[in-house]
This record gives sequence, C-alpha cells and structure tokens, in this order.
Amino acid sequence: MQFFKVNDVYELTETKVKERILWVDAEYTQCYTIELNIERLNLHLRDIKELDDKFDSRKLIFSIEDDIVKYLNSIDMSECQKDLLEKSWQVIKRIALTYNEPDIFNEKTRSELIKKVINELHICKASVYKYLRQYWQGGKIKIALASELYKCGGKGKEKNLGTQKVGRKNYLSYVEPDKVGRNVSSEWKDIFKAYIKKYYFNHKETSLQKVYKIMLAEEFGKKCINDNGELIFKTIPAHECPTFSQFRYWYYKRRNIEKEIIGRKGEKEYKLNNSPLLSNAKYHAFGPGYIYEIDSTPYPVYLLNRIKSENIGRPIVYHVSDVFTTEIVGVYIGTGNACYEGAVSALYNCTENKVEFCEKYGIKIGYNDWPTGGLPNSLRADRGELAGKLPEKIVSNLGISIETTASFMGKSKGTVEGSFNIIQSTLKPYLNGVIERDFRKRGGSDARKHAAMTIYEFTRHVINAVILHNKSIIGNYPLTQEMINDGVRSIPNEIWNWGIKNISGNLRTVSDTYLKLNLLRDGVAKVTEKGIEFVGRIFRCDIGTVENWYPKARNSGYWNVNIRYDSRNLNIIYVIDSKGNRFITCYLSAEENLYRDKTYEEITAYLNDMKVELQSLRDYQNQCYLDFHQNEKDNVQNANDLNLSNKDVLTRNIKENRKIENEVYGKEQAITLGERKEEIIENPTKDQQNTNLKINIFNKIKSIRKERNNAG
Repeated sequence: MQFFKVNDVYELTETKVKERILWVDAEYTQCYTIELNIERLNLHLRDIKELDDKFDSRKLIFSIEDDIVKYLNSIDMSECQKDLLEKSWQVIKRIALTYNEPDIFNEKTRSELIKKVINELHICKASVYKYLRQYWQGGKIKIALASELYKCGGKGKEKNLGTQKVGRKNYLSYVEPDKVGRNVSSEWKDIFKAYIKKYYFNHKETSLQKVYKIMLAEEFGKKCINDNGELIFKTIPAHECPTFSQFRYWYYKRRNIEKEIIGRKGEKEYKLNNSPLLSNAKYHAFGPGYIYEIDSTPYPVYLLNRIKSENIGRPIVYHVSDVFTTEIVGVYIGTGNACYEGAVSALYNCTENKVEFCEKYGIKIGYNDWPTGGLPNSLRADRGELAGKLPEKIVSNLGISIETTASFMGKSKGTVEGSFNIIQSTLKPYLNGVIERDFRKRGGSDARKHAAMTIYEFTRHVINAVILHNKSIIGNYPLTQEMINDGVRSIPNEIWNWGIKNISGNLRTVSDTYLKLNLLRDGVAKVTEKGIEFVGRIFRCDIGTVENWYPKARNSGYWNVNIRYDSRNLNIIYVIDSKGNRFITCYLSAEENLYRDKTYEEITAYLNDMKVELQSLRDYQNQCYLDFHQNEKDNVQNANDLNLSNKDVLTRNIKENRKIENEVYGKEQAITLGERKEEIIENPTKDQQNTNLKINIFNKIKSIRKERNNAG
C-alpha cells in the first residue's frame, strides 16, 4: 500500500493529468487535490483507496516537482516584485492557511472568505483566485506567489526575426533611412559557420576581423562587366551585407572556448594551460611516501668550471616531491642534459641521510630540518628519463610503480612543478648570472658575463632553499580534521612528521648497496685474455687475476658477464657474480688512459667517429695498395729481363758471390759526410749488361784466388 502525503504530486497515466495533494483527512480515507499545469483553479475530492488501486495497477505514478527555480529567481527580486509578493501573501494569510482547512476547499465557504478579503483589502476577485491557485499549485509555500517573469521573453531561445531591422540603427540610416541594414538570416548563419570553421579554427590563428573580411570578399560580391567589357567582381552595397558586429555577436553567442583553443592552438596547449582543474592531487595521496613526483628543469643561471673558471652553461636541477606533504624529499644538480642517471640520483637522494648529505656541502642541519625520506609506493614522472626499459629494475626489484604522464603537461605533476617555481623565486635575488627577462634583447644584460658560481656553490644555494621550503607555511593546503585536532600547521615538515606517526606504511627502505645496483644501468661485458671488455675498452679486477679468468679466456674462449655501470663515468664497472652472490668492482686498465673520466656517450661517439673515419679512408688505402702492387710488378718484370741466359752459373759459387756483392753494396750504402759525387753512367743495352756481368764476375773470382795463394 502506498502512503499518500500532503504536497505529493502524481500523474494519471491515462489522461496525463498531474495533481498535487493539498489535504488528507484524519481517517486517511479522502484527500483534496488541485490540478497542475492549468491557469484556473480546479480542485478534486479523491478517495485514498481509489488512488492506491490506481497506483497498484500502474495507472498512477508519482512525480517530483522542482520548486528550486522559483527559489533561485526570488533571490534577485526587485523591490517592486517583493512588494507584490507581500501583497499576495497578505491575501493568502487571511483565507488559505491551515486553520481554514478543509473548509476553504468547499466552493461555497471559499466564496464567502474571498468576499470578505475583497472588502478588507480592496482587491479584485480574479486576483484572489489567481493567488490561491499559485499558492496551492506551488506547494503551499510563500515563494509560490513570487512573480514568474523569468518565464517571459523566451530567454536563450532563437527568435524568428522578420524583415524589420532589430537593434541599434547605424549612423547612415539617419541620413538615408532605406539603408538601415538587414537582420541575420539563416543563410547568413550558414555562411558564418562555414567561414569560422575554415579560417578561424586553424593553427594560422587568423583574427576574427580578418575572417570577416575574407568572407565579405568571397561571399558578398557580384560579377559584373566594366566599361572595357571585362568580367570583374564588385562588392554589394554595405547595408545589404552583414556588419562585423553581427558576425562577432553571432560567433560569441555560440562560442565554444574548448573547441576554439584546440582548433587554433592545438589540443596539447589546451590541456596544458586552459583545461579545467577539477581535482587536487593531495586527496589521492594517502600519506607520506604514497606518491612521489619527479621532474627536471634547466635552471636559469650560468655557472663556472671549478678548475678553469670558464662558463659551463646552465645546470639541470631535479626535484623529488612528496604529493601528500609537498615536502621536497630529494634533489640532484648536474651539468649535462636530462638523463636517466640524473633521475635515479635524485631518487637515491631521497634515501640518503640528509644531515650527512648537507655536511658534504658544508651545511649543518638537524634531523628535523630535513627528515630522511625513503622509497615511495609510486613514482610519477613524464615520458622522459624514466620511460622505456631502463626503469624495469626499479619496478620489479624495488617494488615502485611508475606513473607516466604526458609530455609538457606540468599540471599532471603539479606538486613538483610548483616546487621549481618556489625555489627559483626564493633564490633569484641572491644569485649572479641569472637570466633576466630582457636576456638576448637589444640593450639587455648578458647573464653569461655575470656568472660567478661553481656547481658546488650553486648546490649549496639549492639545498638552503629546499630546507627553507620544507619549513615554510604552504598556503591553501587542505588540512584534514585530524590534523587540525592535533594542532598540525600547513608546514611540509610538520605534515610529514604527523603522517609518519599516523598514516605509516607507505615508505620503504632497502640496503644502500642493493639500491645502487638497481639504479645503475644494465650492461653485458665479455671476459677475454686481455681483461673484461666493455664498449671496446679493457677493465681489470684483482679477483679476475686471482681466479685466472684471463688465461681461461685465452685457452677456452671468452664468456659474457652481466654488469652495472654509471654512464656518466666509465672508470669503474661492476660485474654481477650471481654464483658467488657478489658484485666485483673493475677498473679501467692503465693502457686505456685516453678514455679515463669519459662518459659512455663520449666513448661510443668517439668509436663511431673512428669507424666513420676508417670507412672514409678506404679509397686512400686502396689507391696506396694499387701503387705498391704496380711498382712490384714492374720490379719483377725488370729483374726477369736482366736474368742470364745461362741458368747454370746461378747455382755455382754462391758464397763467393755473396761476399763480392756485400763488399760492393756495402760501399754504396756506407754513411759518408758531405755530398757524394755521383758518376753519370749511360744505360747499357741488354747484351752489354750480360757481357759486363760475366766479365766482372770472372775478374772478381780471379782476384780472390790470387789473394788466397799469396796468403798461403
């Protein structure tokens, strides 16, 4: 059984008539209702059981009437409307309040009460009936008597304009009334829409005024023949064309800001600078260490080299911020570009003892000045340093999930992006070499000439600013009721300490060595007879010597080993020995001094350059060998031409012949001071050469035998 109450609204499904219950008798058998959505007073006496049966048979359904519209419009009522409301309420108070129910619902009694109030207030009968209808149809509340002017005028609806020009007249019409202009027609609207889409919603960012001029030139012209018989285009009279005001009004009336910005500047620009901010990241972080945000930025200051005092450009600064507390839990300052090593160095700094870390830079702090963090549950970064396969060990071995955001979407990492702005604004008045707004403009200051800090000194400045931020009040921080009860102020350090005590379980720690091995890059090296080879360079370790790795490699062949390395300096690599559950430190060998203190990128770039250079020298090498080969062929051919016809003589007296040749050739090759006088000898013919050779050999042999006989 359905329970019917006063002010309930129901609809009779068969007739689509809506009625409101005005009164229910004490026995719950009958009720008075008033028909809604009509302009006359139409009351009914209904049987409750009959209404209940209709409800069970689904011939009656309940409806909800929203009276909030009248209430909202009553807030901004004028004084005149308020006076009318009070006047009508005075009528209702005299005849229609509960003390007159149910008699007021009887037509005869109601008529007598109305006559009485007419005489008292000097008001017409129609007005009294109007007030009664509004009061009962509106739910028997005072605001139901409020004026319904908000329904007038058709606000927000398209008007069907005729030929009569609407709006303010143009100045020309005062002189020439027939040139008053035209209303915007549906045909014009279609033209407006087409030209807005074609010329306004594109990346050329054409102004609305320019689009209007293009539209006039293309759509509001006519072809005609000039005095020379040529076909030309001529604009139609201005009063027959849409004005720029009409064009602009039509556009802004239907303007879609999201569509406009995306069409003119792109979706990325809209999401970055113009999309709504409908959430707060702090409500999605459930305590310290639940989510860290990491990002890097080139800091707008120039630094000096620590050795030569030469300008080294701008540093790269990494921040790691805790979303829940806005605490900066880790920093890293480098001189290169943004890279994986910089990101993991900042992540490692989150776990470092901050007292010891600050001592490296000559800064003394207490533990509460910068509490030591830990590893988070989740790390939020953009698709840069921590994208791809590099962070797989961070996910699998350290248990940190990585959330990647869209590139150049600073609002996706609002906490860490805000920390950059805070630190930069804090340090800017105290630093030399800071890039100003007029940098690179004519007459502007050159920040490079004012550089005065090394990276060590700049790091000290950053650390001091971070400590200040962590101890400062954060405006508009959404403190929880529990924080307020415990007297927590909106200071990152206090929120951090409160969260550690009350919302623990998010931060985690691992051993320092285990953490470093999982943050370093992976690589594969091979053990050879020379040592451990990686990127073409040789590394050695004492364990390899003791365990005879290198002789084994020479006799049994090389084998691969897994390593860890920091690409910023390849003086050291770490071999992972899974069998011995250890890591082995290997150092760059002495003969590789050329590559000492070089980065992985520098070494690989040099090796690639060498390969390119060798390839470029192939033509030179081929030409050299071709010249050598041709000379050798000529020499062999000349020697063959000088051979004796009698081959037997070549097999006799070889020792004596060598001695003779040695004496002759030795005199020719002897080292002498001064210039040697050369005899000019004419080239003999081939027959002469053979004859002279025989004579010389014969004379030489004869003289040698004579010397032996004399000696004997």
